[in-house]
Amino acid sequence: MARFGRTGPQLRPQPGSHPRRLTSGVPGRTYEDHFRAEIGSIAVSQLDEDSLILIPTMDYGPDDPMEDDTDAQLFVSHTTDTTRVWKTTEVYEQIGEAHPRIISFIHRDPFTGFPILTKPSGPPLVSFLAEHRLEMYSDSSGPGTSSRVLPKFRPLIYQWALHLISGLSFVHSHSVVFGDLYTEVCWLSSPSLSLSLVGFLDAGYRSNARGVLYNGGSVRDEPFHPLHIPRHDSVVPAPKTDLFLWGCLVYELMTSRWPGEGEGRAPAAIRQMITGQQWPELQTEYLGDIVRKCWRYEYESAASLEGELIVFLNGEGWQVDADGLIGFQAERLFIK
Repeated sequence: MARFGRTGPQLRPQPGSHPRRLTSGVPGRTYEDHFRAEIGSIAVSQLDEDSLILIPTMDYGPDDPMEDDTDAQLFVSHTTDTTRVWKTTEVYEQIGEAHPRIISFIHRDPFTGFPILTKPSGPPLVSFLAEHRLEMYSDSSGPGTSSRVLPKFRPLIYQWALHLISGLSFVHSHSVVFGDLYTEVCWLSSPSLSLSLVGFLDAGYRSNARGVLYNGGSVRDEPFHPLHIPRHDSVVPAPKTDLFLWGCLVYELMTSRWPGEGEGRAPAAIRQMITGQQWPELQTEYLGDIVRKCWRYEYESAASLEGELIVFLNGEGWQVDADGLIGFQAERLFIK
């Protein structure tokens, strides 16, 4: 009989491995020239020109905090964030194949077990949106106004929506639930602005190596969230909660805000939006009909959502090849 767990595995150092400093960066590069990202309390440290590593910032450091020696012995404590990072390594290894919408896994660090990933050619989505927000979205500062992505940029969000559901469909095909989906786990390539997901900090899956079912979850305190209804972290992630979160992220990309934010509502009132099916307004051309179907759990699978998304895009005059809009060149939107 399978055993059940809530977080993830504990990975031990491989035989013959030794600790090394993972936060020194690339020699000869300034701090500003490094790829910089954070995923909540998980840091991303660039190792060399082509790779980076996920590190739980509160659980990892030198034995002596005053020690500056790059060969200092390092400790790894076994806490929730460390387990999430180990989970990432195990899921990548268990899936065992690459996909263009999932950031590529290179190998585990032999001593810590932390995942070493391919450095993307573009920025984190969070950084990109912060840089271009005023350019991409309408003003929502007036009373009764709500922001929307400008029509010029709407095809970019359409394409990102395709990329997101393509990545989720791949993950689900390996019997893995992504768990939580938000802008910080999305990175971009350059110059195409193609989007890929960073797995698998919050994933739910069955460990083939251990026979344990790890349920996954969300560490974010976000009231409009399917895993936090009726209370925080009270729902086990499933493929349909991934699709609910796809709807939330698409809503944010279309409006610049997560559902329920910016309206002056208390957290309890935002949670009531889900239980009472009081869905935020989002027009059809902004994928509103599809998003609301995600929130009502009306899609049976990522494939069914993806199929309906493609039908919608065809109706908007776009043809889709694989998970991209034919003829769309995202980089041309930002030519000065």
